[in-house]
Amino acid sequence: MNSDLIDEGVRRRIAHDGLDELLFVEAGAGTGKTKQLVDRVVSLVLRRGVSMREIAAVTFTEAAASELRSRIREAFERHLHDPATDPTDRARGEAALNELDSAAIGTVHSFAQRILGEHPVEAGLPPNVEVLDEVESLLEFGRRWQEQVDRMFATVALAPVITFARLLDVRIDHERVPSLREVAAVFSDNWDRLDPLVDIPVFEPVIERDKARIAIAGFGPIFGRCSEIADDKLAARILGFRDDIDRMHHVLAHGSDRDLVRHLAAKRKSKKSWVAGNLGAAAAWGGKEAKAEVVEQVRGIEAELDAVFEATADAVLRVLAGEVARFTVRSAHERRREGRLEFHDLLVFARQLLRDHAEARASLHQRYTRLLIDEFQDTDPIQVELATLIAASVTDLAPGTGWAEVPVDPERLFFVGDPKQSIYRFRRADIELFLAARDRFAGESVRLTTNFRTVAPVLDWVNHVFGALMAEEIPGRRPRYEPLAAHRDGDGGDHSVTLLGGPHAKDEDLRASALRELEAHTVADAVAAILAAPDAWPVEGPDGWRPARPEDIAILVPTRTSLSGLMDALRERGVDFRAETGTLVYETQEIRDLLSVLRAVAYGTDAVALVAALRSPMLGCGDDDLVAYAHAGGRWDLAAPRPDLPAAHPVMSALAFLDSLRAARWWTAPSALIEWIVRERHVMSIGLAERRARDGWRRIRFFVDQARLFESSQSADLVAFVAWAELQRSEMARVHEPLLPEADDHAVRIMTIHGAKGLEFPITVVSGLTTRMTARRNRFHV
Repeated sequence: MNSDLIDEGVRRRIAHDGLDELLFVEAGAGTGKTKQLVDRVVSLVLRRGVSMREIAAVTFTEAAASELRSRIREAFERHLHDPATDPTDRARGEAALNELDSAAIGTVHSFAQRILGEHPVEAGLPPNVEVLDEVESLLEFGRRWQEQVDRMFATVALAPVITFARLLDVRIDHERVPSLREVAAVFSDNWDRLDPLVDIPVFEPVIERDKARIAIAGFGPIFGRCSEIADDKLAARILGFRDDIDRMHHVLAHGSDRDLVRHLAAKRKSKKSWVAGNLGAAAAWGGKEAKAEVVEQVRGIEAELDAVFEATADAVLRVLAGEVARFTVRSAHERRREGRLEFHDLLVFARQLLRDHAEARASLHQRYTRLLIDEFQDTDPIQVELATLIAASVTDLAPGTGWAEVPVDPERLFFVGDPKQSIYRFRRADIELFLAARDRFAGESVRLTTNFRTVAPVLDWVNHVFGALMAEEIPGRRPRYEPLAAHRDGDGGDHSVTLLGGPHAKDEDLRASALRELEAHTVADAVAAILAAPDAWPVEGPDGWRPARPEDIAILVPTRTSLSGLMDALRERGVDFRAETGTLVYETQEIRDLLSVLRAVAYGTDAVALVAALRSPMLGCGDDDLVAYAHAGGRWDLAAPRPDLPAAHPVMSALAFLDSLRAARWWTAPSALIEWIVRERHVMSIGLAERRARDGWRRIRFFVDQARLFESSQSADLVAFVAWAELQRSEMARVHEPLLPEADDHAVRIMTIHGAKGLEFPITVVSGLTTRMTARRNRFHV
């Protein structure tokens, strides 16, 4: 271990010398920022006499808040048990311990809730306020959105717009493909920004027929030239689209706007250009320039028609955006009246309270004299407004004053974070805000650069790679990388960074599925090699360095897409593993089988779910059984008549069991149905066929607990539960339930990148680097 810290002066400034300064601390990974935060809180209490009731320490997650509170308590208890502590410090420490449980140490949302709870009348809230968790918010959104869809289809003025939307392939509502539902979800997370959209009126889009007519007319002379040289490939291609042009001519002359939009949409959907510049001989057209001129003319006509299509789509989407915006804002105000708030509501209403009520702002200014903001790179930008408004040195603020113009008492604010670790853009965390706040409040960061977590060889690699990738700061977009210094020597072995895999041959199959399979086997081989020679991968424990164990290894994946192949590859090599993030559980086979059974029971006519349920180990029908059932006239529909087969036939027996579930679903909660399936079909016993039966049992118990959580927040409706559970399998699911590790469970851990944030692992395999995270999905973009 190194005894001297290169950033010792910064640490002393944070915890002792700079207690009256506004500090903006940039803390690299593993630099002990939580300890520094704790030391600053303790010093504020013991050295400055600040009461714990006056301190607000805001962090990102409930787990982080719980840890922060626990470590503050331990720090005060150490001081009280130290005989050298003077009486004044002892009295202040005892008072701080008494006040700690009620202190404002928590997430930004809990802090906003506390602010609203202290001033409910000014905030316009009812006496009793309920805060919906992410599961409840998702379900509440689904209910309100369905009402909005019904309202939109029943609004006469919107009928033409919805008709055009269908012609443009803009879906109003769909859970599995891009639709306005996604737009509504994004709007719901940003409803305080929707004012410019709320005033968009309902109007019927005007189709620019004249522009389309002029564009189509340009084909006349082009067709004439093509007819003269019809044996040329370019000319033949252009003439091949003559029927399309003639139909569009007819629509423009005799058809409706809807017919024209339908034709334009079909042309757009086909993705076929009317011209290809590499076709045809230049000599046939009188030279290269003449041929190029014709190609540009045709492309110009296509561009004009595309512009007509885009103008129509833009008008339709603007009207629909206005409708969705009004629905979103109306829903927020309904939640306010009902006292059923979502997390984002807490922030918006707290900000409104501080902006609009000088008395409340003055009261909170007096109440909270020190605000310490942790993980600043990860939190909502409204947070900086809350902090600056409370820390404002004046009570009279002009309406519309932004946080950057608010004068603050410098000793009241303290920020700590790391812009390089900002990965929560979908939660409105914005690196631009981090850098702007740094420049506004401090001009520059003070930096913690001593890393206590990682050994020197790994840090050398990290510094080399990211020092090159992030050599300079890009204003408003990217910070400069600051190298970290290792505090651990890393005695006991070669602690190096290893690159798995390598370049692929040009003729190698690089399709996504093949690449994922190749990567899964590469990762599994690497993990198996570590476990086969654990002495070569030493891990530091309480008693020094020891050989690696399975639980020391974590495999991180960016998404759940590759999980199935990775688990199969690990099983083939006899590697025990656990999926440790709740959303990964929904991709495991036993949960997918349970969902198939529940979906078949809930819907009855879902043939895919029914066949999947019958083929699962829970119902035990082989493919030969399914073929025999189909040949006998059986249909994949629980309500359909059954063929004349013996009751003991596997399919008939399984269908009878599903019938019993279907009959009981009206008075039996989803969790009870799952337990019934597990009990009657001996699902726990089936798990014994797997190498790690306890993992399957743990996942099933987790699934039952999730069903109970659903029932406690909503009605015990099976259809709604199945729909919610299916959402948890989607890549956009944001409900992440951590699964606590078991101390006696020796298994490799698999987690998502987001689920692993803030955790530590002795050996980490970063999988999925072949995934192009920047690729745009085929969906709406807001």
